[in-house]
Amino acid sequence: MYFLRADPYSEKLVLLKYATSHINARRIGYMQLTSAAFGDELLALTQRVLSEMGRDAPLLYLVPPSDTLNQTAFDAFANGKPQVIIVDGAIDAHTMQFVEQCLTDPRTKDAVLLVSSGLSELVYSVYAALASAGAITPVDMQVVMSSTNILPTETSYNHIRVFTQEMDKWIADGNSVYSDSDPNIYTTSVSIGEMMVAGWLVGKVVLQTLNRPAWTTSRSAYMKGVFEQNRYVVEGDFVLGDYGGACDYADVATSQGAVCSCNQGGRTTYLKHLDADLQLRFFSDMNLNYPNAQCGASAYQMPQPVSLVSFKPTDNAVMSAEFDYINEAVNAAINAANNANLIFHIGTFSGAMGKESTLYGEHVSAHVTDVFFGVTSTTFDTGDTLMMNPVHPYPAPNPNSSNIVTLVPTLEQQLFVLYAFFEYLIQHGSVVTSSTPIALVTKGLSESQESVVEIVRKTAITFGLREASLREVVVGTCIVGGLHSSGVNVVVGFETGDAVGVASFLQENPDALVVLTYADFTLYYGELLSAFSLVSVDVQARFYTLTSLPLWTDNSSSAHAASRTLRAYHAIVTNSSEWNPRGLETYAMFKFVSTLARLTTAVNCAQLRSALYLNSNNSTDHTTYEAIRRN
Repeated sequence: MYFLRADPYSEKLVLLKYATSHINARRIGYMQLTSAAFGDELLALTQRVLSEMGRDAPLLYLVPPSDTLNQTAFDAFANGKPQVIIVDGAIDAHTMQFVEQCLTDPRTKDAVLLVSSGLSELVYSVYAALASAGAITPVDMQVVMSSTNILPTETSYNHIRVFTQEMDKWIADGNSVYSDSDPNIYTTSVSIGEMMVAGWLVGKVVLQTLNRPAWTTSRSAYMKGVFEQNRYVVEGDFVLGDYGGACDYADVATSQGAVCSCNQGGRTTYLKHLDADLQLRFFSDMNLNYPNAQCGASAYQMPQPVSLVSFKPTDNAVMSAEFDYINEAVNAAINAANNANLIFHIGTFSGAMGKESTLYGEHVSAHVTDVFFGVTSTTFDTGDTLMMNPVHPYPAPNPNSSNIVTLVPTLEQQLFVLYAFFEYLIQHGSVVTSSTPIALVTKGLSESQESVVEIVRKTAITFGLREASLREVVVGTCIVGGLHSSGVNVVVGFETGDAVGVASFLQENPDALVVLTYADFTLYYGELLSAFSLVSVDVQARFYTLTSLPLWTDNSSSAHAASRTLRAYHAIVTNSSEWNPRGLETYAMFKFVSTLARLTTAVNCAQLRSALYLNSNNSTDHTTYEAIRRN
């Protein structure tokens, strides 16, 4: 036997990869008729992969072969409300009835059907018939199928272009059963066209074997020749092999790259999807490859999916824009990452701020969630799920929750460092003296107001400095209304329009300084940059913020040598006008999550938390986050 297509294991794996890393389904269904070829092995593979990921075991429809659907078994299966259903049946009436029931039963009709290539034609015919009868409304990508070769519509591949030329000529010359009835058959029926490509590939390989004179001297010479470490390249961009026979010294041979006792040539499996127009289309980035040295895919280690989730507010323009930017930055980091063992998935839920808990509960009931990141109100908590670098509309004290992780300084830390800086300046007779008035100007803190005031008071006492005077500015009015014309103004809380006001205020009041929290600074960085570009350098010098990040605009060799994180960020974001603190912070957050994920055996909430708190120093790109402890 000489197999030119990928094996059944790789087809199952690419479907599982899609279910776990693309759909990120919490409930996966699995249909199998017992005693089917490879059935037990493929089910065991599915269960092993899900277990290694820390996912729930699949919901099973597991019955003996018969001519009719087992309604009792189906009801038990459907009551679990699977979100995706892997169909591993036979080409028979039972499987047809199962597929039809899945597509029409209220409990399963919205599930995505995942089908290996052998059942593609059956599932396609059932879906098309139901759509034609008006029993279902076709939607894009409700049916996803594996494929062991590329579809004939994908003419960006050279071997498909050659196939098209040769098949067109073959049909035009009257050699095909479709020559008169449908000369464009491989495009009008992509499923038939797919099989034509498979047959054409077989022919191309056979021709290559016959072009080796030493192999064609006898049957035995041919049988020996085709297993002599062979690889076939069809028209430059479709590869089959390696094939190898028995090796006398297998351990030594395989260690040096030989393939022994392998009759399996396909190393790549593809995915295609059925759309609402009943046309099959190719996923360009969903294929699964395994190394040439590995004869089959049964031992393939699936990359671990890492499920990230973020919240998009629909009632706050500033936070919605921040969501867009942060998610774009995370996607850029994912695309640039070289994480062969990790696959990142970003899920999103949206709604009004303050409603996150309800919306999040609905999201996690359907999707596995490992890490929450991005914008949210201060009252939202994800329970056991890690919340990385939450971004709030207004600054807030650290909630002291073990699931909330901030890689940038907390408000408490910023205020401590600020007062330490004041102490240093006073001791050295600089711009701040013991008599310099310090004002705390707040806006929008609501329930955090008292806590922030108390933190500032205690911090001042710690350093033996005078207490700050307090001014609270009403939301919707400019922060300038609370600023003092001389001394230090520590601003906690900012809004759109405040940046222009602060720049003008400092220009008009040369004895005043303004210190803005990191949270406000990053949220309104664009406005601040624009406003302060219109004032002189000496005015800019009286505006401060606090951060632990390297300067995001510094692309000097010394800065890059000091911070691999900064260097990598600049390599991803090449346009210097786009460099900003939120982008650098988000990239650092992504790298930190990647590091945590690599410390787990299965990426899930529990293991990520263990990795976080069992490592006293968490380091990534030479950036160390120290002494993270449970509260």
